[in-house]
Amino acid sequence: MWQEPGNWGVRSQGGLGADSAELISALVYKTLSRGYSKDQELACDAWSYRAMRKSGVSHDDCCAMSRKFLRREEKAGSSGNKSSGSTGKLKSELDAHFRTHPPAKKRLEALEKLK
Repeated sequence: MWQEPGNWGVRSQGGLGADSAELISALVYKTLSRGYSKDQELACDAWSYRAMRKSGVSHDDCCAMSRKFLRREEKAGSSGNKSSGSTGKLKSELDAHFRTHPPAKKRLEALEKLK
């Protein structure tokens, strides 16, 4: 089974070498494994919402999973587990750039507009 690469066996005495190798391997992995675009994800959310509503599911129940994802993202963001320094900042920027799913807040806001 394919797993997201860590540092792919790069050994170093620490320092920027191993960090750079990990960032490069993560960038390559994310580039090759990109899924759907954020717009496609939002369109899929809307389609799913409408299908659930047609089958009798309440608005609140349709949005329940998106609310759960939002709480999870907020908890992760406030946990203080963020990398520090320039390497951490670069990794955060790369993660945001190559993210295929819209942030949970944006997804929930889009679903709320469908009510």
